[in-house]
Amino acid sequence: YDKVEIQLPELKKKLGELQKKLIPLNKKKIPLENEKEKLIKVPDKLKEINDELDKLRENHDKFQKNEEIAKNMLNIKSDLEKCKKKLLGIDSSLKKQAEVNKILIGQFNEVDYKKIDAKLRNLEEAKGNLKNQVLDAKNNLAEAIEKLKALKETEEELTLVLNNIEALKFMKNFTKIIRNYFDGAGPKITEVLLANINVEATSHYRNIMDNPNVILEWEHDYQIKIKSSENEKEFYQLSGGEQMAAALAIRLAILKVLSNAEFAFFDEPTMNLDPNKRENLGKIIQRIKGFKQFFVISHDDTFEENVENVIKFSKDENEITRVDFITKTKDLELV
Repeated sequence: YDKVEIQLPELKKKLGELQKKLIPLNKKKIPLENEKEKLIKVPDKLKEINDELDKLRENHDKFQKNEEIAKNMLNIKSDLEKCKKKLLGIDSSLKKQAEVNKILIGQFNEVDYKKIDAKLRNLEEAKGNLKNQVLDAKNNLAEAIEKLKALKETEEELTLVLNNIEALKFMKNFTKIIRNYFDGAGPKITEVLLANINVEATSHYRNIMDNPNVILEWEHDYQIKIKSSENEKEFYQLSGGEQMAAALAIRLAILKVLSNAEFAFFDEPTMNLDPNKRENLGKIIQRIKGFKQFFVISHDDTFEENVENVIKFSKDENEITRVDFITKTKDLELV
């Protein structure tokens, strides 16, 4: 307690100093409190200001719109003046047209109108009919064009046929002329062929009979004559060997002259011949000249000794043809 008593004056002194310092601070506090009061009211004031701004902003927007309208007002006024002038012109035209209509109404004749209207309907109907006719005509024209095209193709084909007919007529006439020439030349050709056949037949007959002093003649009536310096014999007057030689000579001559072949075939030449005539025929064939090859087909063995090559065929019990043997000059035998 004593200690406190000792410090109390000092503390009072410091308190007095502090109170002195507090006086100016209190003076400063009053305006600050006033400011504080003002600041406390600031949000409310700010809200009022914002509300006022919103009102002003709305008015501002309206003002801007009105300002744009005001700016276009001059153009609108100008357009309005133009429209008024056009309206006046239209009104004037309407008045004039009304006067004209009044005059026309006065001049209108219902009877004439009905006539004209009926005529117009008739014309419209005729127009429709004409359109249909034109359409039909177009279709007919298309068909006609197709038919004309087909006719042109037919005409071309007909032209080709006519050309072919003309060519055939020409060939027919040409063939007729050639036929006439051949018909006229037939006897002469026959004479020439017969003369050549007789020359060839005489040569073969001389070789076969080994007699160079005879002539064989095969006449137009197919009669055969043998002429010599001593006599002339008809075919029936010849011996069997002479008849066979003459017939063979003519056959060989015909083959040589008409075909110019260098080979000959004799198929069963001994048929209906007696053994003596078959033997004579075998000897005669050996004396034939002017051919490179002779083929004698026969079931008779008469020619085996008088030919160079023999080929024999036979059939077995199954009727199968096979070569039995082949010989050459009777020295070669193949089985």
